[in-house]
Amino acid sequence: MRYATARARGFPIGSGVTEGACKPVVTACFKRSDQRWSERCLSGCWTVRAQRLSERLRSSGGAMEGAYLREIRAA
Repeated sequence: MRYATARARGFPIGSGVTEGACKPVVTACFKRSDQRWSERCLSGCWTVRAQRLSERLRSSGGAMEGAYLREIRAA
């Protein structure tokens, strides 16, 4: 990010508001009773959630398919 340019134009460059908003979102979505998440799984969930909220999920489905879908076989 070009902090000097942003500051010169009067844009806020602090991350406090964004970081403060993350805590209740993470708590509401992923810290419910008896839930455990690996970092890899949580990363995938955040990717899907962000793309759904930004209305880009349908257009990116093909690209994500290879990264997050795996074949399941009975043991």
